[in-house]
Amino acid sequence: MSHTPGPWRYTKVGGQSRDFQIVSVGSGGFIAQASHEPYARLIAAAPDLLAALRPMVDGTYWINDEQVKAARAAIAKAEGK
Repeated sequence: MSHTPGPWRYTKVGGQSRDFQIVSVGSGGFIAQASHEPYARLIAAAPDLLAALRPMVDGTYWINDEQVKAARAAIAKAEGK
């Protein structure tokens, strides 16, 4: 499974104070719906988090094996693997 490239953003939708929609900035395509703003922020940040983690596992930064293992798990989860 692939993921929709970022960046993503979230906006408040509807009349309820807890309705948020996450969309792709480039295409405007729907990504997800969230019931709370903190969830919307985390979902919208996913492409940025993925981009920050990728160099760690690609050898750009010096880190220990446990950090690499955790980063790879996070990337796999973000990519739906």
